[in-house]
Amino acid sequence: MVCNDNPDQQQVTRQSGASICVPYTAKDFADAVIKILSLDESDRNEMIKKGKDYVTQFRDYRKISYDLAKTYKEISLNSG
Repeated sequence: MVCNDNPDQQQVTRQSGASICVPYTAKDFADAVIKILSLDESDRNEMIKKGKDYVTQFRDYRKISYDLAKTYKEISLNSG
């Protein structure tokens, strides 16, 4: 994955090890894509695996909605 250098995407890049974070320019994005395409198959597959694992663990909407509902429930129980 190639992403721009906003704070959330920088965090995803650091935590997942599955992406390249670059400034938001066409040249930087193109260079990053070329870099990924130049990796050997094993390294690309490792990035893919890390990305899928990261999304499943931290960014999957089922996980996010479950965590949000759990937080609302805790707030509700503690407020009254």
